[in-house]
Amino acid sequence: MKKLIGLLVIIMMLSFTVSVFAETATLSQIKGVVKIYAKGKWYKAKPSIKVMPGWVIVTGAQSYALLKLQNGTTITVKPLTKFNIDSLQTKDGSVNANCKLAYGKVNCKVKNQGSSKSNFNINTPLGQAGVRGTELDCSYQPDTGMKVVVYEGVVVCFTPAKDKSVEVNKGYSTNISNENPQSGGFSMENTTDSSAGSANTYGSDVDAFGETTEERPDPGNGSDASANSSITETVTIVEQTKESSTTIDKPKKL
Repeated sequence: MKKLIGLLVIIMMLSFTVSVFAETATLSQIKGVVKIYAKGKWYKAKPSIKVMPGWVIVTGAQSYALLKLQNGTTITVKPLTKFNIDSLQTKDGSVNANCKLAYGKVNCKVKNQGSSKSNFNINTPLGQAGVRGTELDCSYQPDTGMKVVVYEGVVVCFTPAKDKSVEVNKGYSTNISNENPQSGGFSMENTTDSSAGSANTYGSDVDAFGETTEERPDPGNGSDASANSSITETVTIVEQTKESSTTIDKPKKL
């Protein structure tokens, strides 16, 4: 009986370990200069690295990184972009993820292979793109705003307060703008870690972001909350003002 109980405990521990380590994205391809900010350090990105939720990816000019999730979903981090997956769960062929795009552009091909629907969100300081099994480009720059282009499926875009929304179908795009992006909802927050780069470095060369180690970051046993708490530009939720000044354009045909 004691042996049986011990065996069951071992099986439960192994199951827990697998579930913890399973929630990663694999860095399958890179081109040019790509860095990862994890556990308080900058690392040179290398193919096959398992990227934990909370780790930040920054790409230089003429550079990109391709992330693959377990259910087949891919995320291409385009040149001059700062991006991270904040939370990630894949189950039965679907994916539930919250991502943060501090600036730049990503292309996402979200798979929905199971009976349950995928729930994939991209957050920027101006709003959120809710993806439900589709392909899209999502871009954001502080001076030009947020743009969503849908190639397959449907994307629902929200303002920070979620008081305004628009459904963007295949072959259409929309823009989200705000004269003062930090007036509410999502904002850029400065912290004390200068090695992570400054809030004014978007669009600059990736080498501006601190000293890089050649080591491979260790995924450890869970998401790296310290990455987002230390990095200078993180997307955070703040109290929304009573009246949102964010606007969403009517979808336009490509």
